Amino acid sequence: MNREVRFEDATETLATFPILQKKAAARLARAARLYSNALWWANEDPNFAWLQLVGAVEAIAAGQKSVSRPPVNVLADFHPNVWEALGDASTGTKEKVAKALAQQVGATRKFVDFVESHAPEAPQPRPEYRVDWSTMRQHMTVVYRHRSRALHDGKPFPHPMLDTPTNGPDGLPSETPVGMSAAAKGGSWMAQDMPMLLHTFEYIVRGSILNWWTRTARKNMTP
Repeated sequence: MNREVRFEDATETLATFPILQKKAAARLARAARLYSNALWWANEDPNFAWLQLVGAVEAIAAGQKSVSRPPVNVLADFHPNVWEALGDASTGTKEKVAKALAQQVGATRKFVDFVESHAPEAPQPRPEYRVDWSTMRQHMTVVYRHRSRALHDGKPFPHPMLDTPTNGPDGLPSETPVGMSAAAKGGSWMAQDMPMLLHTFEYIVRGSILNWWTRTARKNMTP
């Protein structure tokens, strides 16, 4: 909320842009444009800002390889209802279902894997109402689910995730909606359905892209 941006601090990072490979540079340029759109629209249309920030990550993550994981683990992560319904099914049955559904979560996996691999350290100081940084994978899975519903079903992000932060007893702006549940404009959500506020996600997206940029440039400089 009070982050100071100094253009001179970007000099060293910007100097590495010319050494990026063509495809990486193009993805970064697309991500930067989407990130910029999100900032411009954050106050007027926070739901659109959420979509633009997710798109900024996707612009780069689409070109990355997903982390290799057993199909049953992918099923448990991205289709928890199906996993729960399988319950006492045999291991063979679970593996068959997992393999059948694995192709459907490709974009989600790349998005989640990218953020999990490149997310910045938690901001300091931490507010009382904070995001659990150790469960970033679960948070990003929920965020991407909201993104898909917004694009394909016309359902906006949960209203509490569009609100401005509330200052806690410590005077610091909250990273998450306050409370175990919330209801607004005909909808209701539990805490697990609204893992963070827009400004928190912006911090994660910005840090993830910068970390990826730095690491990618460093690899290109290695003989």
